Amino acid sequence: MAKGLGKKADYETYLKRSSNWKNIWNQEAESDGFSGFIMAKKQDGSFDEIDPKEHTDKHFYEGTCWEYSYEIPHDVPGLVEKMGGKQQFVRRLQHAMDEHLINFGNEPSFMTPWLFAHESVQRPDLTSFYIRTELLPLYTRYDLPGDDDQGAMASLYVFARLGLFPFAGTNKYYLHGASFKKATIQLENGKQFIINAPAASPTNIYIKSVRLNKKPFHQSYITQDEIMQGGVLDFEMSSEPVNYTNN
Repeated sequence: MAKGLGKKADYETYLKRSSNWKNIWNQEAESDGFSGFIMAKKQDGSFDEIDPKEHTDKHFYEGTCWEYSYEIPHDVPGLVEKMGGKQQFVRRLQHAMDEHLINFGNEPSFMTPWLFAHESVQRPDLTSFYIRTELLPLYTRYDLPGDDDQGAMASLYVFARLGLFPFAGTNKYYLHGASFKKATIQLENGKQFIINAPAASPTNIYIKSVRLNKKPFHQSYITQDEIMQGGVLDFEMSSEPVNYTNN
């Protein structure tokens, strides 16, 4: 915002400050064979010693070091680097999902599965997989599987079914494929944005291809500006994992 307003000094100040998360990254902390976690420091500047799985009211309120270590949406490339590169990042995030170390019932973890689809990671197939196998089933078992603060859990459900999710601090919605066969969004400018996925089913959970207004679309995200123009987003869904961004 400061850059857009021409306030260069403010822009440089806040851009530099946005890297301060690295000051509380404890590369020596270990859990389940993985190292490096966001952790609190003691008054003398040393890191506190804590199990990164330990929960509420330790280093974070209503969350763990495992969960909050993924909450760096403004610097995903930096986070991937801190966690050991793309392959290690994917392996670690899969472990977090498989071992239920991510709590989808609380807002800090809402964006986490879409990190797979981020252009720094390029595994949108894994986003599709975990949305279907970990996130959406919670709504079957618990109705709203967490505190629906200002409609948060309900909104998460709607986006998870629509096939795209807004990534905080950006104008991007990362794609994972719709489980509705058709949905129409009435935009505030009077236009419509239609999402089609005619082959969507409990088994066809992966994106095989995407078309935006009948043109092939290979990005892992669509922007707010593209949505507000109105039009049609077509998902071709498949039962086999495909990295459609490489097609």
